[in-house]
Amino acid sequence: MGLMSHTSSCPQRGGNVMKTLVSRVTDFLKSEDGPSAVEYAVLLGLIAMAAFAAISGLGTSMRDLIFASLNKLPGAGGGS
Repeated sequence: MGLMSHTSSCPQRGGNVMKTLVSRVTDFLKSEDGPSAVEYAVLLGLIAMAAFAAISGLGTSMRDLIFASLNKLPGAGGGS
């Protein structure tokens, strides 16, 4: 249940506006949507960190492989 899920219209005058707003915010905070969104954000962050670590490690391995291959080529500063 979110802020826009109530079918009643928000009163334009009087002290009921603040009560309605507080009630809607309280309902929103009590709903299950907020915590699940936070859990998905944390999960996405962990996946991004794991992907970054894997790509960084793979990049280092590829760089070492390329430099080793280049050094074995004749006329490239390595090899005979």
